Amino acid sequence: MIGMSTKKLSTPYRRLIFGMSVGDILLSGALVTGPFAIPADSPNANWSRGNVSSCDTNGFFMVLGSMAVPLYTYALSLHYLCKLNFKMTEDVFYKKIEKKLHCVMCVFLLVISVTGLVLNVYGQIPSGSFCYFSQNRCGEGGFVGSGSGNGTDVVNNVEYAAAGTTGAGTTTDDTTQVQMQM
Repeated sequence: MIGMSTKKLSTPYRRLIFGMSVGDILLSGALVTGPFAIPADSPNANWSRGNVSSCDTNGFFMVLGSMAVPLYTYALSLHYLCKLNFKMTEDVFYKKIEKKLHCVMCVFLLVISVTGLVLNVYGQIPSGSFCYFSQNRCGEGGFVGSGSGNGTDVVNNVEYAAAGTTGAGTTTDDTTQVQMQM
């Protein structure tokens, strides 16, 4: 569609919508492949056919997509705030804000997603639907629960940060702990 258009990605609106669309495609792909990417020996995962690497890959794209969509929605809101409230032209928005915004968002998304791979914290969520930041890390020797010494403290911190940004990533155990504290 973009290649066929005469305007292509000529305006900030089109570029931001394109970024949001890429995030949506990544998230949709991760959601579709998620049930199959979970390691075959995992509990609560009837459709699982994958291994640890497929779960890591699914988790990477799940995090990338699920965080890109709200970030680009924010960027689009910022674009309209500048355009309507501050009467900023598209050229000024591009030069002063948009380039920096794309860079910061892309670096943030890659750092968060790659950090999950490096720290080995992607695992099956309790429902068995897909892989995300999880204490339930699926290992080579079978299912590894929380408290296994595989970076679950980091998982908790990243998981709560992700939940605040995207609404995803909380587990049943986390909900129970929050309810007990209240």
